[in-house]
Amino acid sequence: MAKCFQENCLDGKMSLFLTCFLILAFSIQAFAEVNLAIPMKEEKAVKTSSAWGTHTGSQQVSLADEELYTKGAVFFATGKYEKALPLLREATEKKPQNENAWFFLGYCYDILGYYEEAIRAYEQAIKINPDFADAHRNLAVAYANIDLPEDALKAYKHIIRIKPHDAEARYNQGTFYATLGFHEEAIRAYKQAAHINPDFADAYFKMGFSYSQLDLHDHAIKAYQKAIRISADFADAYFNLALSYGKLGLFRKEIEAYKQVIRINPDDTLAYFNLAIAYGNLGHFEDEIAAYKQVIRIDPNFTVAYHNLGLAYANIQRYDNAVEAFKEILRIKPDDVAAHYPLGIAYLLAGDERAAMQQYKTLQSLDRDLAEQLYRLIYR
Repeated sequence: MAKCFQENCLDGKMSLFLTCFLILAFSIQAFAEVNLAIPMKEEKAVKTSSAWGTHTGSQQVSLADEELYTKGAVFFATGKYEKALPLLREATEKKPQNENAWFFLGYCYDILGYYEEAIRAYEQAIKINPDFADAHRNLAVAYANIDLPEDALKAYKHIIRIKPHDAEARYNQGTFYATLGFHEEAIRAYKQAAHINPDFADAYFKMGFSYSQLDLHDHAIKAYQKAIRISADFADAYFNLALSYGKLGLFRKEIEAYKQVIRINPDDTLAYFNLAIAYGNLGHFEDEIAAYKQVIRIDPNFTVAYHNLGLAYANIQRYDNAVEAFKEILRIKPDDVAAHYPLGIAYLLAGDERAAMQQYKTLQSLDRDLAEQLYRLIYR
């Protein structure tokens, strides 16, 4: 939402200040919703039922070949992936029908960052056993790691065919739908995940996000509230809940939700920043100022917070304080045009025409249009 001013009880100087700031070519907005704050449920599952010395392929495995696979699997289980890799590769060469050897080979490649090789290995495991759900699951993760969400989505469809009551598979299917921008489909998948597992807080959280992307904020609020009922300290759900309240103009509820985020994460700069904007939208400028000061306490180089702090001071005609806030931006970014211009106006309103003129001179080399606008305000 745009940073705004109350227009009641403004004297002539304040009207000038409002006019000048509306000239600026940007507005400060609340930070966007947290989309992937909760990681995808993409744990690489180990098929323990057939991992140690057995297989479901069609060929008999010799003791020597079995030893290669078993040693590789042991190295894998103990985190020695570089040692496991050649043994598992040789095991697949000796007995290419050992689906578990292909699975662990793919898993090793995956962990070591060789995603295309991992994909080929998982595909071999699936070719041998089309119902190997864990191979499909890890294949989806590998596709995601090389930014192929469409292929990952196809893999999850196979998992759901094999395990229709797998809540995490439904959840991940929804996540990939959302990644592709298919939020209606994502919501259906999240609902199915939550139906299977009613305590699946993350599914309600991501459902809320997809609703918000469709501008269905009433539905988003209900989804976030369900996530919070399940997980009382779900900070990201409170954060997005606050944003949806803000979208509906429910600023008091927005403020209470941000306070919950801060209760859970006392140093959350974005929560304080958005809290300040919500206070400003209610005209509670002293509270707005206090919230921006908290942002700056946590992150002394957060220039946007200094900018909005300066605007908040101006709203209550504390021009000297506004000057100091804008000067802090220039301490961090000396050539910030968006600070020199309002600083010049703040100096003008504070009665320091000479300092305002100095900002005009500085702007001449940075942005001649803004410099001329400031000059006209000084000598209007």
